[in-house]
Amino acid sequence: MLIHGFGGSTFSWEQIAPVLSSYGYQVLAVDVPPFGFSEKRSEMNGSIGARAQLINELIKNLDSETKWHLVGHSMGGAIAAGMALLDPEQFLTLNLTAPALFDSLVPGKYNVPFLFKIPGIASFAGNIAQEWFITHDQIQSMLESAYGEEPAKEQVEQYYRPLSMEGTSRAILNNARRAKEPKNLNIGNLHLPVLAIWGEKDTWVPYQDSKKMLELIPSYELEIIPNAGHNPMETHPDIYLQKYLAYLEEWRKKRDNK
Repeated sequence: MLIHGFGGSTFSWEQIAPVLSSYGYQVLAVDVPPFGFSEKRSEMNGSIGARAQLINELIKNLDSETKWHLVGHSMGGAIAAGMALLDPEQFLTLNLTAPALFDSLVPGKYNVPFLFKIPGIASFAGNIAQEWFITHDQIQSMLESAYGEEPAKEQVEQYYRPLSMEGTSRAILNNARRAKEPKNLNIGNLHLPVLAIWGEKDTWVPYQDSKKMLELIPSYELEIIPNAGHNPMETHPDIYLQKYLAYLEEWRKKRDNK
């Protein structure tokens, strides 16, 4: 189960999903509303917990018996952690890729400042609020900041297409205004096997700035990808897959030897 970050879509996993599938995994990537090609309703609750509940409901509607390896990037990392805390029996492992982690989520709390304090997200959201539309230049700038390198034209286009759809900017802002947490969740109660993957040159959610938050998780393994920015699964997919597949194989051996 693959969950993208703020401004992303299933495209974030374009280079990852086919390889995982070739290794025999059933792979599902989702577009978190209102991103990607998902619905653009302005009245949705855009909090971490509400989005976690929504995707957990999707999983149960698809197949309540299947247990998943869960992967979340940036904002999607926080959502994935929320999903695992809400329903730990549904998941086998958790891959947090440059996650925008929380320490705790409090019912009714407005959580948008937590997300928007990430420099790239704050800047991007400001452009949305100011101009109410998305341009190729905005996407170019956002990706260059996140990637730590110049994005390819195809990457810019694949981000631009869903973000420029009618109703997306309005829904992003209105969902943020309605972002109130439905349940109390504490990251210290996360007891799944956790792999954290970070880009060495991530300036959006730097590992050093997130280290104390990550250390609230009882047990985790950490992998740093040299020279990668905030989106290592897009810019360094081979190294990313090498580290993730090795982790899954080691997890499988430990499980089989119990």
